[in-house]
Amino acid sequence: MTSIHFKTVSVSILTDPTRQFHFDYSGRLIGHFNHGDHYRIGLDGTILFKSGATEADDRFLPMSDAGFWWKEWLAEWESWRMIPETAWSVASFDTDPLPVSEFLHRIVLFARNLPFFAAEFSRIWGHIPILPPEFYQSVVVNFSLGCSYDDCTFCSFYKDKPFQIRNIPVLTSHLSDISGFFGDGISARRDIFIGEANALAIPNRRLILMLETLKDWIRDMKALQPGFRVSRIGSFVDGFTGLMKEEDEWKLIREAGVTDIAIGIESGNELLMEAVGKPGKSGQFTLLVNRLKASGFSLQLIFLLGLGGKKFRDGHFSDSMEMISTFGLDQKDRIQLSVFNPALSTGKYPFLQDLMSPAELDLEYLRWKNELTGIRNGLPARKYPTQFFLV
Repeated sequence: MTSIHFKTVSVSILTDPTRQFHFDYSGRLIGHFNHGDHYRIGLDGTILFKSGATEADDRFLPMSDAGFWWKEWLAEWESWRMIPETAWSVASFDTDPLPVSEFLHRIVLFARNLPFFAAEFSRIWGHIPILPPEFYQSVVVNFSLGCSYDDCTFCSFYKDKPFQIRNIPVLTSHLSDISGFFGDGISARRDIFIGEANALAIPNRRLILMLETLKDWIRDMKALQPGFRVSRIGSFVDGFTGLMKEEDEWKLIREAGVTDIAIGIESGNELLMEAVGKPGKSGQFTLLVNRLKASGFSLQLIFLLGLGGKKFRDGHFSDSMEMISTFGLDQKDRIQLSVFNPALSTGKYPFLQDLMSPAELDLEYLRWKNELTGIRNGLPARKYPTQFFLV
């Protein structure tokens, strides 16, 4: 018997115990488990595929393959509508179930209009280049566009976007668009990420007004969608602009609702940082991190393995570990170990002839992770695969 489970935030349909579809309440597919294979679905209709075979790598399906699966799934979902409602096994967890026929209609309607939703995603967000791992599949709200610095030679994410801070009317319209896009499906999202690259560099007077606007929107969404809950609100800040705000200013930001901050530190080696065009001294990062911890934030601190190639491998490692040891971190914080991707660098990156091999980078990851286990009673660290994330 095909079964449907209505939960507070999502709906699951099981055609057998190892074959499941997971939807939000608008009928949007979130993920699909099929006898060990896992399909994760982005808001723009992209599909991230993870094979049940352990030796296989994650990969985004090419457009032709994604189109094939959407066509297959739609045909199956349309066949479900032919099943008598009395033949469904229905379970409800902490929520009132919808009529099965109504929810099946939402699924089919969403799938039939996939190109429209992909176009709406492009109109509202354009392209979201990167998110910190703790905020994958969050609600992204762009207070700003682009990067306020954008001169690092290892990063080309924002080269086509001049930095721009949105005004309140534009932000309000943006939030209205987000409401319309998610509809009933907003309850499947638990976190909000404030974009884009360095939104917390916005001057505090303006930033606090924007955060108040966001809080009003959250309140209104909760009234419309009682299942919607916000667990965390996060954003990026860089080291040098972060220090322009005093501790009392950061405490105001914390009181206004931001809970988590991600910082792309990249390296504790100052010569390497200068060589790749990123400002910031080791002592400045220590001051900023400890200032943010004193203000009550949880932190994600990002280091870029392979940056500077073989020439800087040991200095990058030892200086970064020394820097991390000066941070007053706790178990709520994370060290994110990203891996340098030459395809994302600019033409000015100076170490393209000195790259570490994939095998060397794997060993470097283990080296960093093992060393980090001895700092601050096993400070949590994880690999940050920047190429595999979904919104």
